Amino acid sequence: MPLAQWLAGDLREFMLDYLSQERIQRQGIFHYPYIKQLIDEQLTKTKDNREPLWTLLVFQTWYEKYMGSQEGEKESVAEVRLLIGIKFWGLSLLLTLCFFLFFWELGNIPLYERGEPREGLVIWEMYKTGNWVLPIINGDYVPFKPPFFHWIGVLVSAVIGDVNELTIRLPSALFATLGVVLVYTTGTRLWNEKTGRFAAVVLATTPGWWRAATMAQVDMTLAFFMTAALLLFYFMYREGGTPESIRWQWHCCWLAPP
Repeated sequence: MPLAQWLAGDLREFMLDYLSQERIQRQGIFHYPYIKQLIDEQLTKTKDNREPLWTLLVFQTWYEKYMGSQEGEKESVAEVRLLIGIKFWGLSLLLTLCFFLFFWELGNIPLYERGEPREGLVIWEMYKTGNWVLPIINGDYVPFKPPFFHWIGVLVSAVIGDVNELTIRLPSALFATLGVVLVYTTGTRLWNEKTGRFAAVVLATTPGWWRAATMAQVDMTLAFFMTAALLLFYFMYREGGTPESIRWQWHCCWLAPP
């Protein structure tokens, strides 16, 4: 088939319309700058891109006919996958699993690792002094430790009214659960709900993840926010970054360091 001749002649306007920036960004499937590069190279005859462009046009024609009316123009494909793919029972199952793995009898075991009493002292000092600016141990500042883990511990202690094993370990269990949910939603968005659920169960039952989730250390805070930052970077690269997504990535990077 004379694809190059068609794309430069009779199908030129059709190609520019169906591969326009508005359509591509509304769907949220392809990366428009790369498609624009393919079109420019084809029209200027600097590179032969007729096969990928033809494949894109066939897909766009099918998508507009069978998928466009079902999803609406205001929702991207990624958003629809996320909203439709996640099942309530699947999410409930994961949260129940996380509860028994991470939260069950979390405060009944005394602090036994060397790092746990150290983090507990920081939370106790913040709780007693009201100074939340930097971590403190025995009156000495610890400027190399980001305080977000300790802030969550202090908030929980303030609600409960005491600093104990439960309030010290609860931030780790919380971020471990959020990490499992994050993997579930990501797997559902990229593949399907079954894949996301399987990946989340594997993560939750991994010994290293479970151990970090039940200890009063900043490791789980680091793991969650670094995972979130890397996934944000991946989706920004894949679908194009927005100012809001860039800000969220910076927030995750800022909160992550141990």
